[in-house]
Amino acid sequence: MPMAKTFAIMGATGRIGSVCAAKLLKKGHQVRALGRNVQKLWQLQKEGAKIYTGNFDDSSLLAKVFDGAHAVFSFLPTAYDVDDTAEYEGIVSKAIIKALIAAHVPSVVNLSSIGAYELLGAGATLMAHYRHEQELNNLDLSVVHVRPGWFMENFYGWTAMIKSSGKIASSLRADLPLPMICTRDIGAKVAEFLEEAPRGGHIVFEYVGPREVTLAEAAKILGNAIHMPSLAYTQVSRDESEKGMLKRGLKPAITKIILDLNEAWNSGRMKTTQIISAPQRGKTSLQEFAQEYALHFRN
Repeated sequence: MPMAKTFAIMGATGRIGSVCAAKLLKKGHQVRALGRNVQKLWQLQKEGAKIYTGNFDDSSLLAKVFDGAHAVFSFLPTAYDVDDTAEYEGIVSKAIIKALIAAHVPSVVNLSSIGAYELLGAGATLMAHYRHEQELNNLDLSVVHVRPGWFMENFYGWTAMIKSSGKIASSLRADLPLPMICTRDIGAKVAEFLEEAPRGGHIVFEYVGPREVTLAEAAKILGNAIHMPSLAYTQVSRDESEKGMLKRGLKPAITKIILDLNEAWNSGRMKTTQIISAPQRGKTSLQEFAQEYALHFRN
């Protein structure tokens, strides 16, 4: 049996971090779980994790969680409750870097994003990811930058719209093939990289789903799963999309980030840069995710 190792997981109660933590615990590893959902943390504690709660911009807390870990899972969280998300991501990035240096961590798996390269021009949040990648690369440690595609779980954000209007609408093109990926698959892949803990160098790993899917096709797949075969996707203008998001309570900064990303997808600037091989494709199809979404939709 392989030797048990110690891993520190940021966002251990989120969709990606929780899967990662659970898989590592099942393999007998020590997990330090940092998260915000106390109930989910207690569940991880029952499974053997050492739990921590607090703010991700607290470098002293992060250093405590990271200290002695063989590898760390880190990411820049999207903060929906702040006025300037990009500024907050920059603060968290500095806290992570400071903590990694203090804790002498040898290896990091960093959750980034497709499109996190210098000249994309797709908005502040991707530039934050790019800058964070560069800061990590400047440290004396091994780094794997996991750049996933478009999350299937984004459909959860449209549930209220579907229930009220029977349609999905946004500024994204209906005919755009999106590299949709289920967050469960990302969590499993992160766990693999943490266990491997590659030594030396900086690796960029783009990760997408089994195949690309347009939103027009996705609406049909989801519609069949929720017994709403008439469900369709409609592209609306940036202004109309912005009004809808603000009406639903999203802050202006988050709204702008989403709209900027949508424009980058539509223009083709937001795209994979690698030749995608089989190991870079997750297992969960949109049809499989749609069955899970149907359970959520009925609740």
